[in-house]
Amino acid sequence: MDLKSYVISCVLFAVPFTMIKPALPGQTDTEANPALAPEILEIIQGNQANLDALQTMQATITTVRSLSFGTRGARDLTNTEKVWYDGNHMRRDQLEGKFIGEETGRLLFGETSDGHKGYFDAPTPGAVEIRSVESYFYYVPQNRKVFIEEPETDKRRLNQSNPLLIYQTARGYALKDLILESAEVGQYFTVKSEKLDGDDCILLSCNYTTGPKWTLEISVVPSKGYCIRKIRDTDQQGNVIDEYTATVKEYAPGLWWCDTVRAESHRPWERVTDTIVELSVDSLVVNEPIEAQVFTLAGTDIPYGTKVVDKLTGLNYVYGPGFKMPDEDVDLAIEAVEKFPPEHQAAVDSADSSQNTRPNVTDQSDRGAGGDDADANKLSLAQSDRHVGFQNKLWLVAIIGLGIIAAVIALVLVKGRRLCTK
Repeated sequence: MDLKSYVISCVLFAVPFTMIKPALPGQTDTEANPALAPEILEIIQGNQANLDALQTMQATITTVRSLSFGTRGARDLTNTEKVWYDGNHMRRDQLEGKFIGEETGRLLFGETSDGHKGYFDAPTPGAVEIRSVESYFYYVPQNRKVFIEEPETDKRRLNQSNPLLIYQTARGYALKDLILESAEVGQYFTVKSEKLDGDDCILLSCNYTTGPKWTLEISVVPSKGYCIRKIRDTDQQGNVIDEYTATVKEYAPGLWWCDTVRAESHRPWERVTDTIVELSVDSLVVNEPIEAQVFTLAGTDIPYGTKVVDKLTGLNYVYGPGFKMPDEDVDLAIEAVEKFPPEHQAAVDSADSSQNTRPNVTDQSDRGAGGDDADANKLSLAQSDRHVGFQNKLWLVAIIGLGIIAAVIALVLVKGRRLCTK
């Protein structure tokens, strides 16, 4: 088998498996600020211990949203999705999604000078998003395309993209990170006791005076893992910007997490001016092992024949067997292998066993209006975004390397047999 054959086999059949050990969410190496009150230290340590206890989650959640786009209109929608999370990777599959209420059509929210229109669409069943430390992967069912892009490296944004983690954070920050970083710039929280729906809670409050003046209030319940029960974010005039209230449940001994959430956001300066969210956890399994393949293209139900736009490698190809890559893409892949840093050329376990798990679907032409639908999907709260990517190169290197090793071993065996016959 020549080099081009190796590259084609690698790109079309090999899907990267991630070998990174899952990290505990919300960890920080920052030491506690000595100026913090003992009560504050106890709260952040208790909350962080609960976050650290959550190593994996597999959940099915249902969300109902009411969205206002200012003068452009409003839409109500519902969607059900399945979520996997292991600390380094998060996958979201849209199981069901639709507009509800009186207005059920797509919403036109803007048009460019060249006539390009932007729409807000209902959640699309079949959409897949995988975010990881390696890449950002998303599948657009309307036109059957997979997009692979650079990973999101901002920890806060990653927390915000996870529909379960976000409601145990403050603006995407783990409670410990938020309080310690605030203290570093001289912004300190005060504490007082309060009752919240029958729970004995502690209310943390901080009046931020640097930059835009605003007040952040966070209620935690010590008897339930110091989980966040409520967050309220108000501006200088007392207007609520963001607020959510959660009920929590014990999903494993000593491990508490969200069961239901009601959230509101009022941001008149943004495209979505007002949002009301009601989230319920249909099922949640914590700390059960998740196979690495779940976070790969081969681990999804994306059909063969799907086009892949890989911005990490610069390749455009078709997923599945029986599809030939253009020669120019093969040349790009060969060049990538030749330039790949040797420190990353580690051996990777074979993924051959994963190649017969996908349904064999006949290739179809793109559906939808291409750019318009793709842009609208990105803006849909139900449309997921991304994964697979960086490790395509690892597989190129690994498979070519294994082939070379196999050839050398075969040559040695043949020579050895000849010597024996003599």
